[in-house]
Amino acid sequence: PRSVTEFQIAALLHIEANSPAIMVPRVVRTVDGDTSIRIADDDDTRYTARVLSWIPGIPLSDVEPDEAIAVRLGAALAELDNALEDFEHPASDYPLIWDMKRAQNLEQLLETVDDLALRDTLQQHLDNFKKRVEPRFPELRWQVIYNDLNASNVLVDGAENDQIAGIIDFGDMIRSPLVIDVAVGAAYLVRDGDEPLAPVFDFVRGFDSITALTPQEFDLLPQLIAMRNVLTIVISSWRAAWQPGNREYLLRSQAKARRLLTMLGQNQSAEISRDLRRHCGA
Repeated sequence: PRSVTEFQIAALLHIEANSPAIMVPRVVRTVDGDTSIRIADDDDTRYTARVLSWIPGIPLSDVEPDEAIAVRLGAALAELDNALEDFEHPASDYPLIWDMKRAQNLEQLLETVDDLALRDTLQQHLDNFKKRVEPRFPELRWQVIYNDLNASNVLVDGAENDQIAGIIDFGDMIRSPLVIDVAVGAAYLVRDGDEPLAPVFDFVRGFDSITALTPQEFDLLPQLIAMRNVLTIVISSWRAAWQPGNREYLLRSQAKARRLLTMLGQNQSAEISRDLRRHCGA
């Protein structure tokens, strides 16, 4: 919808005006000074078109993040969220399938998950979310959040690969609890091998060093990280059923998401929350 495109443009303009040091794409104006144009196809269907600037760098997905990068990434997300803290727009709460606060809508898509044991696990997480997480949303800080901090959307410096060069792709922004943004970013940092959650702890420490998390946010963070992985599995399964020719690509993240769900069972959430507090010095 045009209003959603305008929402994304307005957010980038807000960041540019109020926090110009944050490296995100800039909206390129037309010769008349507009931020977008309207175009029509051969059937006279009209679209909104925009141009965004290029940010040089290497996708974080192409390098192995170490402790320093994980901490810097958390801090960069906190600075981005701080820039959006006072941003408001009428279209900021539009229906978005990746909006975690609407996770209960995923139940109707569970039948597209072929593995019945996995489907039961996903249902358990959704039930827990409705019973123990959603009722606590009124306690949390709300604002427009970036909502898609995965390694493909983060650029690092091409020379040393140890500095965050920019964050791209603002297509999943939404108004939601702030801690969900932390959970989304953390969900993509779990690694294989020893101490799989170490990058998650460093990332959260980086965020907390800029914007201190509240006790309620620490409490819910492990369950929200788990729920992001539920979204990843369910949405990718649904899309794979819809686009079988693209199945391998769409399901590429499922194995990692399943491993994380095993680590983030309901029994482990309280312990992980306590460990996160200690790691952040809270």
